[in-house]
Amino acid sequence: GKYKFSNLRPGTYTVTETQPSGFLDGQDTAGSAGGTVDPDEISAISLGSGVDATGYNFGEIDPSSLAGVVYLDSNKNGVLDSGESGIAGVVITLTGTDDLGNTVSRTTTTDANGAYSFGNLRPGSYTLTQSQPAGYVDGQETVGTAGGTVGNDQFTITLAGCTEGTGYNFGEQPLPPSNLLAAGDTATIGFWANKNGQAILNSLNGGSTSTALAQWLVTNFPKLYGAGTGSRSMLNSSGGYKTNAQVASTYINAFFSPKTTIKLEAQVLASAFAVYVTNSNLAGSSNIAARYGFTVSATGTGAKRFNVGTNGASLGVADGTELSIMEMLVAINAQAVNGSLYATNSTLRSKANILFTAINETGDII
Repeated sequence: GKYKFSNLRPGTYTVTETQPSGFLDGQDTAGSAGGTVDPDEISAISLGSGVDATGYNFGEIDPSSLAGVVYLDSNKNGVLDSGESGIAGVVITLTGTDDLGNTVSRTTTTDANGAYSFGNLRPGSYTLTQSQPAGYVDGQETVGTAGGTVGNDQFTITLAGCTEGTGYNFGEQPLPPSNLLAAGDTATIGFWANKNGQAILNSLNGGSTSTALAQWLVTNFPKLYGAGTGSRSMLNSSGGYKTNAQVASTYINAFFSPKTTIKLEAQVLASAFAVYVTNSNLAGSSNIAARYGFTVSATGTGAKRFNVGTNGASLGVADGTELSIMEMLVAINAQAVNGSLYATNSTLRSKANILFTAINETGDII
């Protein structure tokens, strides 16, 4: 790395370095004859006769780097284990100040394997920050080989020259299982027409004369069961709420028995029945539905979630949307006209029927 210029006459000189590739500019030093130092240049060197000026040195720095992986910590142990997958497309930001006092701000995204890296770094104080990826719960971070401190989704590092800092890993954890619809949450339309389903309906809230179920149906789904919905109304001829016995009879006569290819309205009401009878705060404390295989709780089936699949248009939502059963019932009520659903749109009627049939069959009570 030595250089020398010989046979120079007295004069004022400038020595300039061409920055070598693969290195970062370091600190330059004026030698024994003095001079003015600028990056890669030492000027105003006053050289007298017979003077051997030495020590005009140009320092270079091997670049440093920081790297790591964003990964799914499936076993939640805070360690990137064999077989655990990286998470692509996560934004990682590097900020800080280098040894020359320059502000540093760089951004990258993780590759297909969840890996990221920042190269060509000068010594300095840096912070690595991860933008929390959607669809995951924040896990543990692991400090890498160059040391540092851990914050939430963040590392703070004092980086030396010629250092490859690896292993700055951001762990993510899977979302907790959704409150998904499961066996025991719903029943088929045939169940509500048979003796078991009819027995449940007639036993709610103290017995067959209670009007609480009808009131709940009319209040929450007025376009399906309120005034102006004809034979499907849960209001009696005087405008009052039907009793449980009348609701049970209305289900058979106006929803289940009519000879139609698609019994969409029956499917929707069956889902509404399931929401009501599995909610102990609605149906009363006797838990009558539990005797027939339903899962009864304080929130019931209404809080359970189900993916609409390719049938989102029937509820006015995007395909693949996950909604609670109660949210779906509210959405389908908004589509009703005089108690009927999609009377003039066979495509949407079919999609809605597929969706609510799947909901009711998932409960595995027939």
